[in-house]
Amino acid sequence: MASCGLLMSKAVFAGGETPPCTSILTFIDCDAENGQGIKDTVKLFVNILSAGVYVAATIGIIWCGVLMITARDDPSQVAKARKRIIEIVIGLVAWVLIHVLIVFIIPGGDTGGLV
Repeated sequence: MASCGLLMSKAVFAGGETPPCTSILTFIDCDAENGQGIKDTVKLFVNILSAGVYVAATIGIIWCGVLMITARDDPSQVAKARKRIIEIVIGLVAWVLIHVLIVFIIPGGDTGGLV
């Protein structure tokens, strides 16, 4: 891709100087030479969000199991718990698809996530 160099050219500074870090976010590692600052930020965000999604889904499924166990002879309680489990599974599938899309969009395809 010859045109890729025109769209994403590297900044050149006199005397081999390294460009200053212009990030206002203190947790972004300014790797100006490789341009990895924003990629690292997206990786951090995706990893935190993934952990939250998986923990919430696990707690939700455990709670639904408790609801099913304590339902006794109440079929509406069992149906409610079963419906919630299906919704949690649909949410997990949706998150996995979103995560795959994020991995596809990020250059190099590595988010270091849990999927």
